[in-house]
Amino acid sequence: MLEKSYRLATTSYREVLRKKRVLTLNGDLRPIAAPHLTTILELLLNYLVSLSLSHASAPVEELAAALEDDHDIKRDISRQVMTWFGEVKNGRWQLDVNATIKEVGLGILRTYKDDPIAEDEFLQKWRSTVGDTFESIVDLKLLSGNYLTSPSPFTNPPVLMLAYFPASALPPDPGARFADLFLTRSRWKADDITPFLADIVVDNKERDKLLLKFARAITDSEGVWYTARAKYNG
Repeated sequence: MLEKSYRLATTSYREVLRKKRVLTLNGDLRPIAAPHLTTILELLLNYLVSLSLSHASAPVEELAAALEDDHDIKRDISRQVMTWFGEVKNGRWQLDVNATIKEVGLGILRTYKDDPIAEDEFLQKWRSTVGDTFESIVDLKLLSGNYLTSPSPFTNPPVLMLAYFPASALPPDPGARFADLFLTRSRWKADDITPFLADIVVDNKERDKLLLKFARAITDSEGVWYTARAKYNG
């Protein structure tokens, strides 16, 4: 029983480190900088192709050695990153393709927080970064809840622009979450606001309850919009 509890605790601890992107180096905990993580993932994708390795079963040590020899990235770091983005078993790495492509996309998108980028240009950059082998996986749905869209006022016809806006940076408290969202935009379409609620609800029923409590639905020629309630009912 104690052994099982220990295993569960260890697994939970590792999962927290993975989600927080924290490395264990020489017994110390060190968060990895987002740009550095993106670089490592880009290199891993490149080496999978250049070394003709299968992303379903790639040799961990060969990849780790390549990153250390060519880019001075310590093997312990690249090994841990591989465990975050796939499964390592018997010295082989099975890449979690969607998670990896998503993280690379986020790495690109983070640079466009205050200076939006045209959707087509962003997708082109993303596809180019992950390479021909993985470009078919690129899809904005992977980045749901991490960006805002808006039409450019400087083009005719308008071009859709993307700006980095992660739900993870919003308050976890529902009232504060809605307050921040309505400070960002005075009104939201349902499809636009729901990705920013996904991490604080367990299902659609709970999400709809929050929308009913903290937002007001109005309808115009463009459809249904959600706006802030004048007062929240505690």
